[in-house]
Formats: sequence, C-alpha cells, structure tokens
Amino acid sequence: MRSASLMSPRLTVSICFVLIGIGHVAALWFDLYRLVTLSFIVAIVLAHGSASARARHSSGIGRGLLLVSPVYLYALISTQWSPDPSTALRDAAYMCIAVGPAVTLGVVLTRRYSGLLVAQGLGLLLLPFAVQAVVSTLERGDPMLVANGSMRSLLGSVICLISPVLAGAWVLTKRRRFLLFGLISAMLAVTMESRSVILFAVPAALVSLYLHDRRLALRILLRGVLPLAILLVFVDPNLLVRFSSASTNLNVGESVIEELQRPPEERVDFERRLTTFTAIKTFREHPLFGQGYSSIRQIHEIEYGFELSAHGLIPGTLSELGLVGIGILTLTLWRVYRSARWAMRAPESGDPMIIHFAVGLCTLLVLGLFHQTIESVFFGLTLGLLIGICPITRPRRASARIAFQSNVTSPSSK
Repeated sequence: MRSASLMSPRLTVSICFVLIGIGHVAALWFDLYRLVTLSFIVAIVLAHGSASARARHSSGIGRGLLLVSPVYLYALISTQWSPDPSTALRDAAYMCIAVGPAVTLGVVLTRRYSGLLVAQGLGLLLLPFAVQAVVSTLERGDPMLVANGSMRSLLGSVICLISPVLAGAWVLTKRRRFLLFGLISAMLAVTMESRSVILFAVPAALVSLYLHDRRLALRILLRGVLPLAILLVFVDPNLLVRFSSASTNLNVGESVIEELQRPPEERVDFERRLTTFTAIKTFREHPLFGQGYSSIRQIHEIEYGFELSAHGLIPGTLSELGLVGIGILTLTLWRVYRSARWAMRAPESGDPMIIHFAVGLCTLLVLGLFHQTIESVFFGLTLGLLIGICPITRPRRASARIAFQSNVTSPSSK
C-alpha cells in the first residue's frame, strides 16, 4: 500500500504546503536553492499518489504545462541575443526547472482536492516563514534574511496570493483558522515593510470579501483595517517612513548614473531606479524582441559592477523579452482567464474558490509591476491552480445556462 493512501486529503495537502515552506526557508538559510524544486517534486508525488483524492484523472497536467510554456520557451530562445548567452541560458533553464513543477503541483491539487483544502494548505505554508522570521531575528537580528538572500520578494508574492484566498475561504466557511492564517500573513507583511505588498494585499482581501458580502467588506474596512492601520503607524513609525517621499525617488533620468559616485547612504531608491533606467534604455534599442532574458543583470555587471536584476513586468519582462514576449505572456494569461470564466459559468463543475484564486493571480500581476513575476514559483503555482480547477473541455453556453436555471427554485414551487 502506498504511504500517501494512509493519509486523509486534508493531511496530504497540509504536508505538501508545509514542505514547500520548509524548502524555501532552508534554501535561503543554507543557500541550497535546489531544495525549492525538490520540495515541489515531493509535494507532487504526495498529492498525485493519494488514494483519497477527489478525482482520479491527471490529463490536465500536460495541458497546463503546454498552456504556460510559450512564454518560458521564448525566454529560452531570447537568451541567444543576450550579452552573455551561456549565462542567460543557464538562468532561463533554472527558471523553467523551478516553475514547471510549481505549475504541475497546482494542476494536481485542484484536480484532486477542493479549493478550500488548497486554501488551508496555503495558510499552513506561512508557518515555516513565521518560524524562520522569529529564529532569524533572535540569532541574526534580520527577520527577512537580507544578509544571505532577501526573502522580501519571495514573501511578497506569497502574501499577495494568500491574502484574497484566505479572505474568500473565511467568508465561505467562517472558520477561525483562516483568520489566524490571515493574521500571520499581516504580521509578515508588516515585518517586510514593503510598500507594494501592503498596498496590494489588503485591497485584494477586501475584494474577495466584497464578492460575497458587500456590507461585510465595508464593515471590516471601517472597523478593522483603518483602525489597525492607525495603530501600526503609532507602534512602528518606520512603516510610515517607507511611504514618505523621503524614501521614494521617481527620477529615472541620466542623473541616476551620476549617483554611482555618491556614498550608498545618500542614494534614495537607487536600485529600483537604476533597473528602470537600464530597462527603458534597452527597450528603446530593442523594442520588438527585447535585449534577451537576464540581459539587465548582465548589463549592470558589465557596465556598473552591480549584480542587480530587473524587477517587474514592465522594467524586466518588457525590456528583456520585448513586445513579442509581453504579447505571448498576455495571450497565456488571457487563455487562463477564459478557462476560468467558463468554469464560473458552469456551476455543476465549478469550485467557489476559483474566483479567489483569480483575484490572487491579479494581485500577483499588480505586484509584478515592482517585483519579479514570471520567475516566481508562486506565479506558476497560481496558474496551475486555475488551470486545474477549470474544466478540461469548454462547456456549451446553452447547457451551462440550463444547469444553472435548474438549481433555482421558482416561487411557485415553494
């Protein structure tokens, strides 16, 4: 008998996500980044081999990988016109090796388990990060492990994905565990002191609440979010400083190069502005096909001696992959959105959590304006969750409408 068959669906999904969290924490703590991919592979084996699974078929795995592959294949091809093709090819291959298992796991999870079980697993994913933050603060005084590999960008993706999912799961079930996970997510977001994460995660959670109960969303906003925000400002004044003009500089002109001569402490928002300046420059030179994947980091190393990658869809993906790459990414997202829309129109085959996974994907894309997106395993995981939760074949419009009407009881039949 397989070991996975001895576990309940809830335990199987929980172990999968805890393994992923431990894999990420260990990878950053010990600089063993292969543990991330290994944790996803082990999670796939557990989820796919469970005899207690909700569904048996796995035909969606190949479909999911085929659906998201064009943008990653183009990234591999674009490495040939990067300044250093061999290094760029290595980076692109690592990205594909990391994202592929993430997409596969997402498909397997939502093909075999309910969306609520996946939401609970995502909440448990936060626990290893919370333990790491406490231990790292006590031992190193650095909760985000900035010294040996920043966790801020990684946690940003996690929090922006999880926040609307947890909010949707809570409003559907009213279970306190989802509130607890949401509190842990909020504490990690405050610890990060990331402007983009705080600004995007909170509205995303409110959107998920609003989709089910408008009055509840408004009540939580007025009685919970606003008072808590005021309290946090008084408890942690540095959080307010992060949003002030003193820590933000929007100048991305030629003067950003002159700041290289200044001491690091006199530079304001320098790294982000330098990547944006380089991205604009390379896009103007190669607008159609881009400069090639990983080219921004190579330009910084060659010209300025910095090991600094581009962050975001616009400064990174647009400049490195060009209009062609952005077009392929847009087409991929449109196909995923269209499948999700079909599923929402077919109540007999849909899952109430699908809309909240979609909100999480949208939040990741908005966060992608300032952070890495297509390289993130959680972006691939979210795509996989949506692809797996959608029907394999498109439901006919008429049959979907009839099925929906049959579930509604007419007044005369009461």
